Amino acid sequence: SGERRHLEEAALRRALDEQIARWRQRGDWEKLRCIELLFVRGWANKIVAAKMKISEQAVANHKFDFLAKLRASVRKQGLSQDVFPELHAEG
Repeated sequence: SGERRHLEEAALRRALDEQIARWRQRGDWEKLRCIELLFVRGWANKIVAAKMKISEQAVANHKFDFLAKLRASVRKQGLSQDVFPELHAEG
């Protein structure tokens, strides 16, 4: 529904804003650049690793950390299970 989509969008926007602000404050520019290349550009881990001159494992670690923090942030927002049922199914 339109209402659910709006709630999802707002929750993700808040979670993204929080994580990006946290990494900026800490000066985690490598993580920010990596996530931008992965999610904004849509590049594969291997391509990001080559472009950034870091290991594919480092790229995978940044991606995992980012997604875990997004999930945790969205969960903390206390939304109904109907909004993100997949987050509640994970435990």
